[in-house]
Amino acid sequence: MSIKAIDISLPPVQALGAGVAEALKGSIYSARCDAVVIGTDTQPATLFNVPKFVRIDDIKIHTTTALTGADPDFLVVGVSTDTDMFHSSSDAVNAGSHSANKGDALRAGGMDTSTGSIQVTANWSTGSSAGEFWVEILYRGMADENYASNP
Repeated sequence: MSIKAIDISLPPVQALGAGVAEALKGSIYSARCDAVVIGTDTQPATLFNVPKFVRIDDIKIHTTTALTGADPDFLVVGVSTDTDMFHSSSDAVNAGSHSANKGDALRAGGMDTSTGSIQVTANWSTGSSAGEFWVEILYRGMADENYASNP
């Protein structure tokens, strides 16, 4: 079984009133994927479809049941071209919350998708027989002044 990927969306471009527009522009949003159950869900699990012009501030893994059964167990989160871009440590297999905001991909104030949309995926050790986790993404829209080809 595979989980359904969450489509990331941004607030409407036209907000009612200048104050509301400014507040929305500076807001950080979050989305949460469904729980992924090791032994039931297939990998790679596509967690989020992130559109162009989004800045990812953090990706957090919330491991509710530790991954077990493989030696070593691992749990990584990334994109198809770099499967462990956000989380590459085996620490995420342990129960608890694990933040990626100190990782290379997010260290310099976030990662932007100005060149195109991405899919955030999760992979785990094929020998893992038990475990459960869910992932949260913190993101915001990129301001117009950051667009290289602003019309």
